[in-house]
Amino acid sequence: MNVDPIRIVTEYLETSGTALYTLVGAEVYRDRMPSGFLNTAAMVCVQNQALTNPVAQADVQEDRYAIKCYGGTQEASPAWAVFRALVTRLHNISTDTTAGGIVLAELEVASLAWEPEGWPVVIATFRIKTHG
Repeated sequence: MNVDPIRIVTEYLETSGTALYTLVGAEVYRDRMPSGFLNTAAMVCVQNQALTNPVAQADVQEDRYAIKCYGGTQEASPAWAVFRALVTRLHNISTDTTAGGIVLAELEVASLAWEPEGWPVVIATFRIKTHG
């Protein structure tokens, strides 16, 4: 069965009614920021750090993800707020899903960086196990 682990992760992060959704809404992107991104709205960008094909061949796949958190301003504190909402939503979740969900997610490390344009970004690395 072929599954798309990044799709599973991004759909989970886009779920309404969460603190993360309150901050970023549906501004959850995969692989790269949208064309013309100017950091005027809070958003997250999910990048699969797998060394293999991002479309899984097995029912359960474990990968490392870099999730970039932007606050929509030139200040670092809104980016940290997005990061905290991301951690609340994702870190240490463990579900007994049979298909199409996240089985386990753990935060490994996070750090503040600055994009070349001068935008603050908090980069969080998660180990996430998905079930297709």
